[in-house]
Amino acid sequence: MKNLMITTALVCVASTAASAQEITYGGLLANLGTYSVDGYDADLSLFAGDIGIAVGTFDFWIDGVQATLSPEGSSYDAHADILTLGAGASFGNGFRVDVSSSDISAGVFFEGFDVGIDELGVAYDNGTYFGRISYAKLSEDTDGYLDGLWGLHAGYAFSDAAEVSLSVHAVDGDVEDYVDPVYILSGSYDAGVWDVNLNGISANIDGLDISLLTIGGSYDFTSEWSAYGAYTYGSLEDYDANLVRVGAAYTLNDTYKFFADYTYADVEDMDGNLDGFSIGVSMDFGDKPTSYETTADRLTNSLKSVLAFDY
Repeated sequence: MKNLMITTALVCVASTAASAQEITYGGLLANLGTYSVDGYDADLSLFAGDIGIAVGTFDFWIDGVQATLSPEGSSYDAHADILTLGAGASFGNGFRVDVSSSDISAGVFFEGFDVGIDELGVAYDNGTYFGRISYAKLSEDTDGYLDGLWGLHAGYAFSDAAEVSLSVHAVDGDVEDYVDPVYILSGSYDAGVWDVNLNGISANIDGLDISLLTIGGSYDFTSEWSAYGAYTYGSLEDYDANLVRVGAAYTLNDTYKFFADYTYADVEDMDGNLDGFSIGVSMDFGDKPTSYETTADRLTNSLKSVLAFDY
């Protein structure tokens, strides 16, 4: 995939120059970290970006994530990339229709895969509660083994500061006999000086239970300095994992933020623990409405804290 950050940055710059008032949400993030497990070291670079532009009752967006893991002493890297382009049309009665196309690729050494997903979604949002139904179709022909994913996403806003949502994603194809629906839970509360976020995902693949639950938050000591913390519990059948992140951030202005954090993780039956440090910078143009989230958004958002691109 082409360099995600260059593409997204050019879109941001061009859009801002054209009409800054049309940008409804978006941001950019670059995070560089180094991690160690039982004497083995690796560098992890993360780049994430999204931008949403409104033109009348229509909106257009581009977003994506690019992650590269570089083990020390190895001449090969592992990578994962997601890039999504989409468009939506809103109606005065709270309904919105959107279409999007995502490219997902991953590779380790000489092995890898690349899959495309085309999604159609219909949503209703009255400001207090919302619902969205979607179908994400794989662009590749799998002879009926896995044709796509059905999605149902519902949420409730208790106030401008608090909301919760749950989405269910069921596979379409012969593989549905082995893969149960995937459940993704998210919630947030922003009290101004402090905030808290909750993200969880649960799945069962051929009898193998997989779950991930993260709770994190931040506290603003001043208008510039803030502290961040997050705890993640992961379970893969009989194996448990605990991950803790603590960090600090310096806010330069309403758009730019610099941050650094420390990560500690222990996995059951794994020799040694994981330790890591990362630093980064982010730009914030506003949050994407939860009712706009696609299937790719829901999946990547559940991993934001684990991969440290949630600043």
